Amino acid sequence: MNKTYELILFDLDGTLFDYNRAEGYALKKNMEHFGINSNSNSYLEKYRTINREVWREFERGEISLNELKLKRFKVLFDELGIEQHIKSFSDSYLNFISKTSFVIEDAEKIVASLYRKYKLALVTNGIYSAQ
Repeated sequence: MNKTYELILFDLDGTLFDYNRAEGYALKKNMEHFGINSNSNSYLEKYRTINREVWREFERGEISLNELKLKRFKVLFDELGIEQHIKSFSDSYLNFISKTSFVIEDAEKIVASLYRKYKLALVTNGIYSAQ
C-alpha cells in the first residue's frame, strides 16, 4: 500500500536545533552572569543528569512545571555547594536559553526541500518561554 503524507512534524530540540549546545552555552553564560566559576565542564554534566531526572519526575506527574524549573538548579547547587537564589538563577537561565539557538547542520536545507510539498509543523515538550 502506498501512503501519501500531507504533514511532517519536527521535534524542535535535537532535530532542527542543537539543544545540547544551546543548553551548555546558556548555562555557562548564566553562571558567569551570577559570578559562579564556569571554567569547569563538570557542572554541565551534573546539570544534565539532574535535569533529565527532574524532567522524568515532571512527566510522571510528580512535580509541576514551576517545581521543575527550580528543583533542577536547587539540586545542582546543593551538590556543588553553591549558595544561590534559585528563582533568580532559573529565570535568568530561561532568558539566556530563549535567546540562544544553534541550527543543526543541513536542517535548513531539509526544511526548504520539504516546505512546498508538505505541511510542516514544529512540536516540542520544552518550556514555552525557552522555545
